[in-house]
Amino acid sequence: MLNAGHASIVLAAGLLAGGCAAGAQEAPGANATAYGADDALPGDGALKLEDSFDEASLRAMGPSGWQRLARYGNWDFVGTETWIWIVSQPDCDRATALEIFWKASPDYYLEFASEARMSSYERADYALVKLIRERWLAGAYTHSEYAFDPDKDVGPIDMAALRRRYGARADAMLPAAMRVRLKGRGTPSEGVPLPGVFMRGGAG
Repeated sequence: MLNAGHASIVLAAGLLAGGCAAGAQEAPGANATAYGADDALPGDGALKLEDSFDEASLRAMGPSGWQRLARYGNWDFVGTETWIWIVSQPDCDRATALEIFWKASPDYYLEFASEARMSSYERADYALVKLIRERWLAGAYTHSEYAFDPDKDVGPIDMAALRRRYGARADAMLPAAMRVRLKGRGTPSEGVPLPGVFMRGGAG
C-alpha cells in the first residue's frame, strides 16, 4: 500500500492512461496495492513507488534482478508502481516485460468496455498492462538475455475461447506478438536476496 510519509520516488505523469478482459475471476492485484483518495491514479498525476523499493535499490538490481523479481516475486508484496518502474526502463529484458504482462492477467480487462467502468485499483493495474503492450508493439524492449515460455512460465491461455466471446478485441488486447517463446538463459534462482521474493528453501 502507499502510505503518506514513506520514502518514495515520483514517476513522470503521462506514462500511463488507458481500457478492457475476462469475467468472473478475482481482479488482478485486488489483494496487493490499494489506492487511497490522496494517491494519484494513472493519468491524473504522479505515481509513487511503495517504500519497499526505492529507485536506488531498483537500479542496483539491474536487468538480472528485475527478471528474478518478475519470475519469483510475490505480487501481494510487490506493488504495481514497482512493476511500472521496471518495465519503463530501457534495459528491461524482453522476457521480464512479457512475464510481468501475462502475470498481470491482461485477459481480465476484456470484460470492461472502458476504463470508466473499472475500480481505482483495476485502472492502476490495467495501466501496467497497457504500458507494456504499447512499449512492446513499439519495439521499445531490445534487451534480450533470458528465456521465456508463456505456457510454462505463466500458464496457457485459451485464445479461441476469448475470440468467441470478445471478437477482435481479444487479439487487440492480447497480441500474438506477445505470446511468443524467447530463447536465452534461464532465470537465476539464487542471488542477492530481494524483498518479496520467495526462493527454494526460504524467503528472499
